Amino acid sequence: MYLNLRRFLKKLDNPLNNDQLLREAIKGYSERNHRYLSFYGIENKESNIDQKSQEEFELYIFYKWKENILNSLEKYPEDTIKNTNRDEIVIKTSLEKLIELFNPKTLEDINKIFDENSDIYSIYDKSMNFIIDNIYTTPGKTNWRYFSSYIINQNEEKQMEPKHKLLINVDTKYLYKFALLFIKKCEEMNLPYDFNLIDFLNITNQFEINSDTKHLYKYIELLEKLEEENQIDFNNIKEPPILSSHIDNWIGYISNTKNINSASNYDHSEARVVMFNTVLNKFNKAWTKNHINKDVVINNKRMSYKEFLSDLLYKEILIELNNELDSNKEVTRITKDDLESPILTKTIKKMISQNINYILENITDIENINENKLSEVNTRNENEVITTNKNIIKKAISRQPYILSKENNEFIEQFRNKIKIECKRFGILENKISLDNKVYEELLEKEEKDRIELHERLEKYTKQKVQIKYKRKR
Repeated sequence: MYLNLRRFLKKLDNPLNNDQLLREAIKGYSERNHRYLSFYGIENKESNIDQKSQEEFELYIFYKWKENILNSLEKYPEDTIKNTNRDEIVIKTSLEKLIELFNPKTLEDINKIFDENSDIYSIYDKSMNFIIDNIYTTPGKTNWRYFSSYIINQNEEKQMEPKHKLLINVDTKYLYKFALLFIKKCEEMNLPYDFNLIDFLNITNQFEINSDTKHLYKYIELLEKLEEENQIDFNNIKEPPILSSHIDNWIGYISNTKNINSASNYDHSEARVVMFNTVLNKFNKAWTKNHINKDVVINNKRMSYKEFLSDLLYKEILIELNNELDSNKEVTRITKDDLESPILTKTIKKMISQNINYILENITDIENINENKLSEVNTRNENEVITTNKNIIKKAISRQPYILSKENNEFIEQFRNKIKIECKRFGILENKISLDNKVYEELLEKEEKDRIELHERLEKYTKQKVQIKYKRKR
């Protein structure tokens, strides 16, 4: 279906309206896992890269690059290359000869070409510098890989401004197969491509398409065509990042522009993550202050807030002690047997009991709490103690929202309303939090421009028909 602004907006769902997605995002906050919270997504299950599809992808890209860089060298005037002051550019014939030697048959062959210790690299170091500066991200250099037809085709001056991101949660095993399908479909539809792929983390944005406003709708149409043509393979594509808008339940969308809390020109995740954290911190602090002297209901059990926080602190200290054991330190305060001992439970709860009143007095200003006033208790080893600190208290408090969001739908609704208010300050559409106001305005301008162009074409077509009809009558 031909996309226009109305159809595009209709496709964009709003994650704020989905209670389950909000709970998942709050869960990330409660675990202090910022990658979980952000548009970089959450970890999927471990999956190994399919070596055969990666090799096919790498060879395809390599020979595209080789063909285009040789073509671009032919355009360099001989005198310009000989007389240049840039060290990395050598005489054209020498560089051509070098590149013509590159005929890899496997992924290992490609890696050897760009190995700094290889014979080719050492002999032609200046040429190699020029080549590597102008190639796609070579295998083995980084796991966050960037590919652009503008770079591969030596047309960097035409490179698009990435105002939009389309995020695809591709199973790592299928990642390179999907990347090759995408490139070939771009070539078939005469579209440029500009994307990142991440093959070292099992996260929900393994494949990121960068787009300017001109090409956005075309890329969405392209992805929909890919799904139609490869239905079996698309079983390997899962739900996109939590806080992105979900198009057809598998394409994530997010504006990719500078925002008031970002130091970079284009940072699609930072505004929403900062906004989400800011609102949840404020909301959590206000809720805590309001419930210090009240009861709360958790798992259908009524308890005082003091009991609720004491239980959170207890669980947080156990997590820290478990992490200490898992870190394989030679010296730890406790053993695995200690963790399973009722004596340790009693010891920790005793320490919390001694500290809880002081913590409650300072609950809304934990950063300035005096840790010297917090009591400690000895473990079985008299030289080792268990205590709490600012960090443990903050972690315990940050777990409140997720617990409460599961218990009380009213909590979710109140939080949703606070996010919508904050959207205005961040320049984000409250009914489509994946879309920045500035980008929306640009899409409106595009719509108007497209409408005028269509009207002009229709007028021209109508005039031509009238002229043809008039000639026939004569």
